[in-house]
Amino acid sequence: MPDVAKALATDILFPTNFEVANAVGAAVGHVVIRRNGEVYPCVEGSTITGYFARMASKQEKFKTYQEALAFAKESLSSAIHEESLVAGGKDGKAEIEVDAFMDGMAHLHAWSIS
Repeated sequence: MPDVAKALATDILFPTNFEVANAVGAAVGHVVIRRNGEVYPCVEGSTITGYFARMASKQEKFKTYQEALAFAKESLSSAIHEESLVAGGKDGKAEIEVDAFMDGMAHLHAWSIS
């Protein structure tokens, strides 16, 4: 770092106990995971033939809105739980908010703070 400071014609100031600053952040920090999904009808011509549940990495078709919504919730919850644990979170339990709009459509917002 002294060479960088010299090249930039500046001084380097290190705060007291700088060598443990990351340790303090890691000890009191949290893992935050957020994911979104959606449910919407599959329309062929003028007929609703089922419902899609879509998340970032998958999409599946179901006969009913309720089946698609349940799948979306479970998929988001599972993905958040796994990602949270990989990132060092403690439990990774997902909270899911469903914003239903129109008939048979919904946005899902899922998150975990651990």
